[in-house]
Amino acid sequence: MRLIGVDENGYGPLLGPLLVTAARAETDRRRETPDLWEALEIGRRPGPEPFVCDSKLVFGAGPGRSERGEEMVLALLLARTGELAESANRFLELVLANAELGLEFPCRSGALRPVCWEADFKLGLNAERRRRIERLARRFEAAGRAAGVQLETPRAALFCPRLFNQHCGPAAESNKSELVIRTGLALSGRERPAELAAVLGKVGGRHYYARHLSEHFPGCRVETLREEPAISAYRLRDGERLHRFTYLADGESRDFLVAAASLFGKYSREIFWKKTVRFFAARASEPLPPASGYRDGITRRFVAATAGIRKRLGIPEDCFLRLR
Repeated sequence: MRLIGVDENGYGPLLGPLLVTAARAETDRRRETPDLWEALEIGRRPGPEPFVCDSKLVFGAGPGRSERGEEMVLALLLARTGELAESANRFLELVLANAELGLEFPCRSGALRPVCWEADFKLGLNAERRRRIERLARRFEAAGRAAGVQLETPRAALFCPRLFNQHCGPAAESNKSELVIRTGLALSGRERPAELAAVLGKVGGRHYYARHLSEHFPGCRVETLREEPAISAYRLRDGERLHRFTYLADGESRDFLVAAASLFGKYSREIFWKKTVRFFAARASEPLPPASGYRDGITRRFVAATAGIRKRLGIPEDCFLRLR
């Protein structure tokens, strides 16, 4: 059975990227979906032992907890790729699925200046943290083998402001809810294994997803099992094969792979946003306010403080601000 959990990060900010991330696993179990927290002996909340949980409980909750969250992410990635990412750009190269989804960054091929990509930085892993990450990776691998579960490399689609605006800005026909739903299904893949069980976070309070499933999996019969505020569940019939898609409210606290996707997506968003801030900080005449990118007063001051830099460098507004 193939298991997939999908979550989004950065749905509402004014600045920075939107990410849709899929965490995936293979298990030798059939029909019954295992509780991966229990199977892999991983905690559901932040603590001294290994944990996978909602990223909102980790990043931004103090430097100690953020460091632990970073170590969980890097250890899970190391366990699958055999590589401990040393820099922001290398981490993104290992995780981002934009190219395979046909979501090329506009600044990579055109005349736009690649603002978000110019400032790489080291992740700052000292010898002690490296050893801790390596021990965690070995533990994840051993627990997976014992439980008959093979975790796969998480994959994320990153929509920088320009790409976001192209897909759901004022001139686009779509909106960000539709963008997140379609991208989550794209990360689930079009190829259908013997059995697929996907859990996705609910988007924008929506309860109805059958149309999206039918459009993404043509030829499959979509049966609606439940459509309620907390859960929308569907069964796809593909000949003799059955696949399950479940959309959950607060999925990060109810499904291990959705929580893992939340952690990877949030960490990816954080380091991508840091790259953007470093680009402008290196060109500012005085220190910039430490903006989060969310719609608050500090972020508005960051927008005002960078206006002169953006004008001088010819950075278009839709390459910096999310216009919807």
